Amino acid sequence: MLRITNLSGTHLANIPLVELSDVKALKQQLHKQHGLPPRFRQRILDEGKVLDDGIKLESPALLEVTSSSVMDLQVLILEFCEASEEQKDQLWDAADENFVAEAEV
Repeated sequence: MLRITNLSGTHLANIPLVELSDVKALKQQLHKQHGLPPRFRQRILDEGKVLDDGIKLESPALLEVTSSSVMDLQVLILEFCEASEEQKDQLWDAADENFVAEAEV
């Protein structure tokens, strides 16, 4: 079981670990089913360390989680920031060329 809180400790969700494959899937579920902003504005933290979207949630690098234990994770929501004209052009070019990884940054 994943227990998700914000940084101030407010409980946001409990999600069965078996429903998720990685951090990206967790972010998507938090957005779709729990009303959090899209995954691009979310950062998932484990003991203060930001977890990359590709991290497998059953990974021993995270924690040893058994079916009866709870993994506590925190979510940080990033604010929007203004983009320069150069950044806007880079995004447009990445989208135009179908460079997904560059467009997500």
